[in-house]
Amino acid sequence: MGRIKDVEQIRQDIIEAAGQLFAASGFDGVTVREIGSKSRTRASAVNYHFTDKARLYDEVLRAAISYYNLGVKHTVDDPRLSPLENFTNRVEALMAIYVPMDKSADTWQTRLLAREAYAPGSRFERLIESMFAPQVDAVAESLKRATPVKLSENQWQVSAMTLLGQMDALSRFPRLVERVHPGMLTDPKERRKVAQQIAITTVGGLVALAQNAYR
Repeated sequence: MGRIKDVEQIRQDIIEAAGQLFAASGFDGVTVREIGSKSRTRASAVNYHFTDKARLYDEVLRAAISYYNLGVKHTVDDPRLSPLENFTNRVEALMAIYVPMDKSADTWQTRLLAREAYAPGSRFERLIESMFAPQVDAVAESLKRATPVKLSENQWQVSAMTLLGQMDALSRFPRLVERVHPGMLTDPKERRKVAQQIAITTVGGLVALAQNAYR
């Protein structure tokens, strides 16, 4: 039993080390020898457990997607709250994922996924199917519950992607955001206010869209 555990621990150590390196330098910028060194094993051990660097990268990406989806799935509606309050909670949860207050939450998993999203490679389709599409669907469903109007499925999807685009902008320019609005991303009370404003303006905008306000 101990031997099996040791083998699994070696695999996890290699995935962890490779994840950190891939997140920093990309697939092409990392060698098997560097992975072996960082994981305190050897290049031969990396190849033994994962065949080659490409197979290892697949495992690392799978681990990153699982880590990310775990955080998203923890956001569930509270039946005691209104649909708008639940949507606000989802917005705040997304902010916590995209712009974590705790720097320790800025993990190699999130950095690797961001690298894959901004510079799509051969595994981009997997990222869409396993991570982005389910997140868009979850946000769209939460929006439907919070917004008392009827829209097309395409409009719900576009609205969800627009919201995720706002989160992405916050994640890419945190220093700029903090400079313009101190505390917006670092103070819990301010973050809650921002989440509320994003939720209310999103829902309000969809109500206006349904009423054909731009006719």
